[in-house]
Amino acid sequence: MSNPAKYSFVSTDNSLGEASFKSFLPLTLNYNQKSQEVIGLLDTGAMVNVLPYQIGVELGAVWEEQTAMLELSGNLAQFEARVLILSASIGQFPEVRLVFAWTQATQIPLLLGQVNFFMEFDTCFYRSQKIFEVTPKKIARKEGETRGQRETITNYQFPNTNPQFPNLFVTKLLQQVKIEYLYSRQNLRSHL
Repeated sequence: MSNPAKYSFVSTDNSLGEASFKSFLPLTLNYNQKSQEVIGLLDTGAMVNVLPYQIGVELGAVWEEQTAMLELSGNLAQFEARVLILSASIGQFPEVRLVFAWTQATQIPLLLGQVNFFMEFDTCFYRSQKIFEVTPKKIARKEGETRGQRETITNYQFPNTNPQFPNLFVTKLLQQVKIEYLYSRQNLRSHL
């Protein structure tokens, strides 16, 4: 089991005092042999990871080549978004694949949300202490499974036989999350 990586909350506006501290996480994103060190805002309320347009371009992604589209909501609803799968490294942890809604918005932070940052990492917030911890998810071993087999599951590579498979998989995953989100909102309203 990996030891948690600890990070401090960062103040973004001293005039706001305690309210200005946010959980920013340094990470390295990789795409097509290019890498970039970035800072992502951990956002437990975001349904998906969101990648600002310029970071995708700097990594060498081509907007027109990303064919899986999705709709964002809230402040980002006015911007078109495409699915982009990147490899990410956080601290000394093994590299993971993160699915992003690559948006044409430029004046936003990189957001790390439920799909799929919080599906890949366990995160503990100690807000009163202004620190948070991040640990890769634990993959339970099945009876008789060896460590090597478990690592294969953790570091799953999409098959190369069908280049559209990752986008189809991610699109279906994001659609399911959207359905669950809309359903939970509807149920919440019916209880109010």
